[in-house]
Amino acid sequence: RDVVTIGFCLGGTLSYYATTDPALGVAGAIAFYGGLDGSRLGVYEDPAEHADRMRGPLLAIYGGADQSITQEMRERFDEALTAGGVEHEFVVFDGAPHSFFDRTHGDHAEACDESWGLVLRFLQGVGNGA
Repeated sequence: RDVVTIGFCLGGTLSYYATTDPALGVAGAIAFYGGLDGSRLGVYEDPAEHADRMRGPLLAIYGGADQSITQEMRERFDEALTAGGVEHEFVVFDGAPHSFFDRTHGDHAEACDESWGLVLRFLQGVGNGA
């Protein structure tokens, strides 16, 4: 069976990184608001710096009002993935904050419902349709 990682925040970043290690056999990664600037926390590097080693497909879901992941950060990562030939899709929900899918689900029901649909569609498109 194919393995697809999914993570939220730092877990999303780790999902990106999991695709860089062929030994893990990851067939794809899904990240909800995966952090793009670990230097602020001192825990990880900018994923864009490793995009050339990532293997897609990747699904990246962000809140447009997330103050910790700016549009510029997303654009830099998108450009790095494109330059590396990595299949990826970025979806940004305007007005949604960081962690919109978990703690504040009721306040962002439309974005949450659409996000879940994206996740299911992504999984159907990867390998065995997990």
